Amino acid sequence: MEHCLPKACQSAVSPSPFVKPLMRRSYWYTGKCYPGLVCHHQPHTGVTHNGSICLNSEEYLEAVKQTPHMTLEDLMTFTQQYGDVYFHPNIFHCAKLAIGATLQLVDSVMTEKVRNGIALVRPPGHHSQRSAANGFCVFNNVAIAAHYAKKRYSVKRVLIVDWDVHHGQGVQYCFEEDPRSGVLRLHIILGVQYCFEEDPRSGVLRLHIILGVQYCFEEDPSVLYFSWHRFEHQSFWPNLPESDYDNVGKGKGAGFNINVPWNKVGMTNSDYLSVFFHVLLPVAYEFNPELVLVSAGFDSAIGDPEGHMCATPEIFAHLTHLLMPLAGGRLCTVLEGGYHLTSLAQSVCQTVQSLLGDPAPLLPSVSSPCDSALESLQNVRSAHQPYWTCFKHSAAAPVSEPSTKHFRTQGGAGEEVQPEQLTGQAEEQTEEEVVWPEPLPRTAPPVRTAAALPAGGEDTLPQGCRRLVEAPHTMGTVQRLGDELNEEVKDERVVRSLRQVISLLDQVEKKEIRNGLAVVPDISLAVKFAVQHALTSTDRVLVVFVGDGELSVDSHDGRVLLVQICSKEPKPQTSQYHVSVCLKQGPGDAVGFLHSV
Repeated sequence: MEHCLPKACQSAVSPSPFVKPLMRRSYWYTGKCYPGLVCHHQPHTGVTHNGSICLNSEEYLEAVKQTPHMTLEDLMTFTQQYGDVYFHPNIFHCAKLAIGATLQLVDSVMTEKVRNGIALVRPPGHHSQRSAANGFCVFNNVAIAAHYAKKRYSVKRVLIVDWDVHHGQGVQYCFEEDPRSGVLRLHIILGVQYCFEEDPRSGVLRLHIILGVQYCFEEDPSVLYFSWHRFEHQSFWPNLPESDYDNVGKGKGAGFNINVPWNKVGMTNSDYLSVFFHVLLPVAYEFNPELVLVSAGFDSAIGDPEGHMCATPEIFAHLTHLLMPLAGGRLCTVLEGGYHLTSLAQSVCQTVQSLLGDPAPLLPSVSSPCDSALESLQNVRSAHQPYWTCFKHSAAAPVSEPSTKHFRTQGGAGEEVQPEQLTGQAEEQTEEEVVWPEPLPRTAPPVRTAAALPAGGEDTLPQGCRRLVEAPHTMGTVQRLGDELNEEVKDERVVRSLRQVISLLDQVEKKEIRNGLAVVPDISLAVKFAVQHALTSTDRVLVVFVGDGELSVDSHDGRVLLVQICSKEPKPQTSQYHVSVCLKQGPGDAVGFLHSV
């Protein structure tokens, strides 16, 4: 996979950012990153230009097509007319392979050959523009994939999530007037826009790529774009005012472009999760996509010299896991940036393991988001309040950070400050090597789900779910727990159900099964015994109770967090670890239920 300039011209053009992708590709397959994983590897072929791809900017396409035949001097001259990109004689071939691999992944997911997947491609795509390469990008892989899915498979709503640390302005320009595509931006993409039309003479579906056209989808409400990105009050590349939170889209696409600007470096797992829970996921569920595309840039992970963020590789396992319930599981992840070999490899592995369905790992630390992240989060919710019902009752609380607009536009004496006068925080600091613990192995139990059902119910178990095999020692455990809780249980049906619950917990603890289901005659007693037993082997237990009854669970010591979702006003609680959410409209209020979760 050649994707750098020849060695002879390295000193003249400094292609070091593209030397690393070569090392990255081999580093992922050393064997350490994917122990025990089983997934389908799909060889791919590139999209050819002979009649199947037409670029709207013929001048740019023809120029890129000539790069394989250019001399070294011509390549250097050609490279210097674009921003932050380097051309090699094979770059056009590699760019076609990248588009081809991405579209093949979309085909496999949409035709249900696979549930989800990841395209490990180079070059990346989310900065490319209509008539110019930009930011190491030649063509916009994800934007092309979104349009391809809409035209080829009649997908009505596409969600694009961009968690790269740089703003992908191309995708934003491409979809900001497209209310159907609902791209929620963690990171803005400079993009490729294209449309499809069938040739009536040959039946060939021709792909027309239009890079970075801003107004093509004025009447197209099908793509929601979400991007978070390092912004630092417009001082970080690409230094665009369009990257800020108040750029929500235009025309009928207003509200379908969501930018979350990071105005400080050092964002953590807590900051990333807060944005997902309070911005992305509420909108995503309301948007209800039929396909999810991820511009997976891992320069937003810890250790990366571009991002200077502190989010550990494990966070990408959780972000991927949170996106998987959307669109019926149809999730396509496409590689973008990432410039630290260890951080990149670990983050990709965490993403792949989540795509395979492995349990999400424990996060090293999660606390409240920092004030700067809270300000960005609240600004985004406020800017999008007119467009999404999930933000209808949002109220922005004051934070200690100065407002983004005031800080960026006003100097110390009220004078306007231009973006070029500002410098990124990280560039002012001395580069230091960041060290973090290697992610722990994520062992997947051999059995996904076990179920303890009444007699005859085993016949209804779905594939992948087995009947619980009860352990013989559970009778003694039930008796011991009864003594500890001062509960004397005589009903044989209740005793049997308690034994089954204990068996499920023990098998989960031993990693024999991933999770379990039990049908019990007395839910309050079963939960009481289950919590008491679980606390013998773990420090903290979360209990989620959906119903109007009462559970006898002691949450005062902070070891148990009880969350109750009910339809009646609960009694006043004396413990901060007992949280009640009352949905007065009852179980039919699906939107309210999702928001409470």
